Amino acid sequence: MSNVRIMIVEDEWVVSDDLQRSLKRLGYTVSSVVGYGENAVKKAGEDRPDLILMDIMLKGKMDGIEAASQIHSRFNIPIIYLTAYDNKAALERAKITEPFGYMIKPFQERELHTTIEMALYKHEAEEKNYKLVHQLTESEAKYSQIHSDSFDCIILANTEGVIVEVNKMTKKTFGYEVSEILGENIVKLMPEHFRKKHVGGIKRVLETGKSKSLGTLLAFEGLRKNGKIFPIELVVNSFSVNGSIYFTGTLRDITRRKQMEARLERLATTDRLTQAYNRLKFEDIIKREIEMVKRHNLPLSILMFDVDLFKNINDSYGHIAGDYVLKTIANIAKKNIREIDYLVRWGGEEFLIIAPDTTLEKAKALAERIRKAIEDYRFDGIEKVTASFGTTNFTIEDTVNTFIKRVDDAMYHAKAKGRNNVVVNV
Repeated sequence: MSNVRIMIVEDEWVVSDDLQRSLKRLGYTVSSVVGYGENAVKKAGEDRPDLILMDIMLKGKMDGIEAASQIHSRFNIPIIYLTAYDNKAALERAKITEPFGYMIKPFQERELHTTIEMALYKHEAEEKNYKLVHQLTESEAKYSQIHSDSFDCIILANTEGVIVEVNKMTKKTFGYEVSEILGENIVKLMPEHFRKKHVGGIKRVLETGKSKSLGTLLAFEGLRKNGKIFPIELVVNSFSVNGSIYFTGTLRDITRRKQMEARLERLATTDRLTQAYNRLKFEDIIKREIEMVKRHNLPLSILMFDVDLFKNINDSYGHIAGDYVLKTIANIAKKNIREIDYLVRWGGEEFLIIAPDTTLEKAKALAERIRKAIEDYRFDGIEKVTASFGTTNFTIEDTVNTFIKRVDDAMYHAKAKGRNNVVVNV
């Protein structure tokens, strides 16, 4: 481990200093520390570290994603992103650079060590696999040792789709013994909804000699022996041996990557305390729902509510108790809404509910149900908690801003009326 050289790209000196100390305690060597993307690209070329810890949000003209993209393409150095994940667009861009891991700030030293070791192992495996693949020649395609040593699944099939060769990783990934796969049609390893498309694609290649899919990285799905469908990346190529055409499929199980991407999506769009959606996600939802209203002439209502006298709760019982109240109220709201409804933490002690295909009358009833549930709930160690609600429905003349302002006005009217009630703003 002591020979592993790691470069840090971080513009916050406190984080950078903590990272350096942690890496040294873990036995790694810090090759260099830089704070700007442009410097990171230059220094990576000069030092050629074994791995780079890259902050996504860097100051200057070049952020961490652009720097990582250049380093990846020019020097093939594995990169782990460091980020708080508060920018959905940045996360989408980050995926394209194929990072070897993500670290969510703040993180523990043990997590740092595990992520680094996994990234180093994955990079070493991919380097080994890359070298093996490039040693394969057409005449050795069926018999090369690559089938045994590759970290990807490699499947060889003839023009009829019959599997004639698989490697060990295929057995491990799909859960079959080799004897259960050989001689079977390749569609055995595909979910039902992909089979017809696959057969048509092979037929088109054989008839025309052309395909947009051959040699292209494809998003696909595999089917395990136990019936579970899982996401894969797949590259299909064709070659000829002694006049016979064969197809090779090189694929990789990307379940863990998809799970990480889903986790990043949740972090980017979910309020950490209450697990309600945040305002970033609200913008996506409300635009989509308004479009549905305009297209299909469906009703759309929103509810906004605020915890009454929340400052008094914090002042009297402390902020931990205040967090407990907010989490509990969010859970009460979730139990009273439908699967198609959306709970959003609007800010502080304010929440908003988007209720698609809901008339104003039904929205008022929903608000009253949640209000009553909050009023009746016995909070541990805290006296009665109540909330004030406003509700309104979308009109064709509305913009997002006018829609929100109207429900906001209704909620503050409810507070002005003495709190713990529901006001409808038509």
